[in-house]
Amino acid sequence: MKLVFIASLIIQSTIAVAQSTVTSVELQKANDFFVAKDWNNAAKSYRSIAEKELQNWNARTRLGIALVESGKAKEAIPILEEAVKMGNNFQTMLTLADAQAALGNADQAFEWLQKSISAGFNQLDTFENDVHLGSLKKDKRYEGIRELIKQQIMPCHFSKEAHQFDFWIGEWKVKNPAGAIAGSSSITQILGECIIFENWTSAPPNLYSGKSFNLFNSITGKWQQTWVDDKGGVTEYINGIYADNKMVLVTKPDKSNRMLRMSFFNMNPDLVRQFGETSTDGGITWATSFDLFYNRIN
Repeated sequence: MKLVFIASLIIQSTIAVAQSTVTSVELQKANDFFVAKDWNNAAKSYRSIAEKELQNWNARTRLGIALVESGKAKEAIPILEEAVKMGNNFQTMLTLADAQAALGNADQAFEWLQKSISAGFNQLDTFENDVHLGSLKKDKRYEGIRELIKQQIMPCHFSKEAHQFDFWIGEWKVKNPAGAIAGSSSITQILGECIIFENWTSAPPNLYSGKSFNLFNSITGKWQQTWVDDKGGVTEYINGIYADNKMVLVTKPDKSNRMLRMSFFNMNPDLVRQFGETSTDGGITWATSFDLFYNRIN
C-alpha cells in the first residue's frame, strides 16, 4: 500500500509539473490561431496544451474543432469523447455531432445533438448555419432537433401550464357588482411568455395603482403572484391552481393567522371575475374582501 501511495504522489506531482508548463503566451498564441481560423496551427497548439494539461477539456474541445474544420473528423472523435468525460460541455457535444455528420453517421450526429441540447445548447442560429450539419437537413429528425432548441430558448411558449392564465391577458375596464367603474387594468405577457404582467389603476377619487407578476412555477408545479403597489405594499400569493375555468391563489398565514385567497373566473372571452376573500382563522372560514368584473376593451 505504501508503494502504491508513493506511486500515486509521483503521478500527481508529474501532472502538476506538466500542467504548470503551459504559459500565457502559448495560450494566447493558440487562441489567436483559433480566432483567425488557422485550423492547422490551432490544432498543433491545442494538442501541445492538451498533452501538458491532462484534464483540460477546453483545449481538447478546441483541438477537436480545429481537426473537424480541417477535414480530420475521424481523428477528432476520440479526443472530443475524452473532453466530454472531463467537462460534459454542450460545445464539445455539438462538435461531436459535427464530426459524426461529416463522416456521414447521421444516427450518432443526432444523438450528440440531443445530448448537447440537454446540456444547455440553445443557439438556433448556430445550429441552422452549421455547415457540417447541412447533410442532416433532409432527415425528418432535423426539424425535431430544431424544435428542441426552440424549447430551450422559450420554454414557456411550449408549456401548456404556462398558458393557463392567458384568459386574463388584455385591456380591461373593471366594474364592481353594481356596475360602477372600479378601475382599469392592462394585462400583458412578458419575458418569453413566462410572466403575466398586471398594471392596475383604480378609479377616482381613491387613486391607487399596482402591478403584479404572475407565473407558473415549473419547480413547484403551481402558479404564484407577487403584487406590489404605490403604497409600498407587497403580497405574495402561492399554490395557484387552474381548474374548471378558475384560477385560485392563496397567501401563507401571517403572524395573526390571516390569509388571503384570490380567484379568477374565466367566464367568457370578454369577461373575467376577480373574487377576493380573507380568512382570520387560518383558512377555515372565508369572508369576501372584493368582487370585481373585468370587461374587455381590447
